[in-house]
Amino acid sequence: LVIGRDGTVYFTDSEAGAVWALAPNTSKLRLLHRAPPERFAYPNGIAFLPDQRGLVVAYWQGLLTIDLPSARAANVRAPNDSAVSRIDGLYALCSGYIGIQNMADPSGLIAFRVEGGSASSVRDLERGRGDFRGPTTGAIVGDTLFYVANAQIGPFDPRKEGGSLAPVLVLKMPLRCGG
Repeated sequence: LVIGRDGTVYFTDSEAGAVWALAPNTSKLRLLHRAPPERFAYPNGIAFLPDQRGLVVAYWQGLLTIDLPSARAANVRAPNDSAVSRIDGLYALCSGYIGIQNMADPSGLIAFRVEGGSASSVRDLERGRGDFRGPTTGAIVGDTLFYVANAQIGPFDPRKEGGSLAPVLVLKMPLRCGG
C-alpha cells in the first residue's frame, strides 16, 4: 500500500483483482480499477508516479498506471512480455522503480523506469540467488531495501506429515540513486 500526501491510502486486492482507495476520515472504499484475471491477475505491488499524479500497479502479466483523480487505467508497454511481469513488491526510488519478481524463472529484483506509457531501462539488480524461495515484499528504509527472500508460498502443506517451513530470511540490498 501507499499513502498519499492528503492521507488517502491506496492498495491492491490480489484475490479480487482490484485497486482501491480509502480517503481520510471515511470508511467507504473507492474502487479505482478491477478487471478479469485474464487481463489483470493478482495485483500485488503499488507505487506512486512522480508528483503523486497517479499510481503504478504491478500484476501477474505486467504493469498498469492509474491516473489520479480520474482513475483512468492504461497498460504499460514493456520491451518484452516478461521484462516487468510477475512482480510481487513494487517500490518507487529516485526517478524509477524496483520490482521483486518472485514467480519468474529465476526469481530476482529489477530496476526500471516508466516513461511515456512504457517501461524502460529495465535491468537486473539481483537474479537467481540460491536462497530465493519466493522472494516477496519488503520496505525501503533510508538507502536500503529489506525484503523477504523465502516467502515459501506453495512448498509447505500442513496436511503432509513431516512438512516444515524454513526460518524466515530477510535480506537487505543497499540502494543508490543514479547507480
